[in-house]
Amino acid sequence: MAHLRTGAALIAILLLGAATPLLLAEAPAVAPATATPSRQQIYDAAQTAFDRDDWPAAITGLSSIVLPAKDGSMSHSQGVIHARLARAYAHQGQSEAAAREANLALRGLAADDDLERLHMWLALGNGQRFELANAQAIESYGKALDAAQHVNNTSIIAAVEIGLAQCYMTLDPAKARALLDTVLATPADPSIKDAKALRAQLLDLRGRASLNLGLANEAKTDLGEALKLSGGMDGSQVSLLQITIRGDAALRALLAGDEDAARKYLAYTGAGHLISNEWTRGMGDPPVCSEAADIRAEDSVVVEFSIAADGHVIGAAPIYASRPGMLGLSFAQAVQQWNWNPERITTLPSFWRSLVRIEMRCISRPSPKQLADPFRRQTLAWLSAIPLSAADLEPLRRKYVAPDDPRLDHEDLAAVPALLARLPIEAAPKRVESIAQHLDAALTKAGAPAAARALALQLRPSTVEHSRWSAEQVRASASNLATMEKIDPHSAATAWLALEYAISLEANGRFNDARPVLERVLAFAPDVLVEHDPLRDVATLHLAALARRSGDAAGADAAVASAGITPAQCLLFDVRPVPTNTKVSSADFPIEALRWGFDGYVRESFDIGADGRVEKVRTIIAYPPFVFRVAAEKSVAHFRYLAPVVDGSATGCAGHSINLNYSHEH
Repeated sequence: MAHLRTGAALIAILLLGAATPLLLAEAPAVAPATATPSRQQIYDAAQTAFDRDDWPAAITGLSSIVLPAKDGSMSHSQGVIHARLARAYAHQGQSEAAAREANLALRGLAADDDLERLHMWLALGNGQRFELANAQAIESYGKALDAAQHVNNTSIIAAVEIGLAQCYMTLDPAKARALLDTVLATPADPSIKDAKALRAQLLDLRGRASLNLGLANEAKTDLGEALKLSGGMDGSQVSLLQITIRGDAALRALLAGDEDAARKYLAYTGAGHLISNEWTRGMGDPPVCSEAADIRAEDSVVVEFSIAADGHVIGAAPIYASRPGMLGLSFAQAVQQWNWNPERITTLPSFWRSLVRIEMRCISRPSPKQLADPFRRQTLAWLSAIPLSAADLEPLRRKYVAPDDPRLDHEDLAAVPALLARLPIEAAPKRVESIAQHLDAALTKAGAPAAARALALQLRPSTVEHSRWSAEQVRASASNLATMEKIDPHSAATAWLALEYAISLEANGRFNDARPVLERVLAFAPDVLVEHDPLRDVATLHLAALARRSGDAAGADAAVASAGITPAQCLLFDVRPVPTNTKVSSADFPIEALRWGFDGYVRESFDIGADGRVEKVRTIIAYPPFVFRVAAEKSVAHFRYLAPVVDGSATGCAGHSINLNYSHEH
């Protein structure tokens, strides 16, 4: 769990010395046929791995010799091994296993094993905090402090208090600041090699706690001193600590109303200076606004996290929350579930991926069900019913398969999950064509259901940018529909691709051409598209929108009423409002961001009125934090849509969202 260190890199400085060696009692020697390592040798090798932070090897070795006695008793040496296993599991991010080992260790540890006990609970607390199990982390840190009362080592006690302060940072910032005051008032341990960096970290954390208390001006002194101690703003090479402090200084400046200083500090973190915005494709959703969860539309949170080389999030943590309590943790827990395509994320600098910060707000409703969802489920059900191995099905669960996977060149049934997972993410046009041909051949040979055939057609990536608006996308949709009509003209899958074709025509401004295609969707038999099938309802709403656009509002309302469509039904699925004007020009790029060379990404949420105008515009994700938010909200406020209307109000359009990418080079 190497990235675990990014949020508490300097705490490790405080943990001094290797673990105490053990001498293990051996069973009576029996001459083996072949030489096998003794328990002592296994322990020594495992301890060596432990000392060099090779946690998997340490776990393997220690687990093989931590066997209870026949009567169930626990020896002292076994207790120590359990304690070290707990620490190893905690570093691997396996807190449940770590807690299990810690409880076993307590049965064998002696009364004077305070240092072993302290290290164990501190490691467990750190691991739980990085997994956002803050309540358990606070309990583990508390046990560590109890053990620390008998250990005359102020540095280790300080490490525990720092961990506690980070747990409380947005939960109870006043308590976090009080803990940091205690550490800062403690005389520095002369054995610490980089005492200046440690003090810079402590001052930074105290300044961050002040920000979470709404005391931006009080934070200025602490953050200013932290900046000086960490090397100021000079130097071509920077550390993660310097990036963290500059990011906090930018946040303080923004909250204090000094936007110029905020942009300067952000620029010196490296934020907003990337080759591309490809990494934004891995972002999921923020939490949903909820009275029960006490998450309000006006709340804002800044979350910090690392992205591992395999694309998953490590160490998500709330840096700032506009209110104390569970708010910050709720957003960090949402980020912890995000996942990236490894190929896209590894093209970005690993140093940058180690410390990413984004500004977030809640979404007004969960992401609606997509029109493709039932066909994905049917395809997965079909594949699951076939005797494929778990390894064969794994690409669909992960939604990723490596580009050199040999199955991508096969046309057998076992290759289908890999081909389905790879097709939508493949970038090279020739490779797309190859994968599509292999997939088509494999599905044909297997007698795949219409749902799988339609899904394969729809997954094929467009070769043009802004494909939703392009004539090329219309042609691709028409081709998909023509292919599907040859395979199974009367299936729901064909109705789905007909609807996709109609919507592409609308998006291209060909409203008259879209009308007969929508009518074809509604002509499907009731046993194919049942009443209130999302395909039927979306087609009805789009036909009504076209009628309203042509001036027949009464006819549009009558058609929707006759179909029995209600606003509540429309909230469940994506009604696909059609953009009629979502232009963003270079003039919309903020001058200040251009001056600093910032690139950025913003996701805007908004409602669409019955007249197609945009209302209640809110920024729900922004990177870098705060730089493009105002400009993006102004741009989106001018957007216009062809919106589905039920009972005189636009429906299914509350909490609609759109992504805006800003690049100063284009």
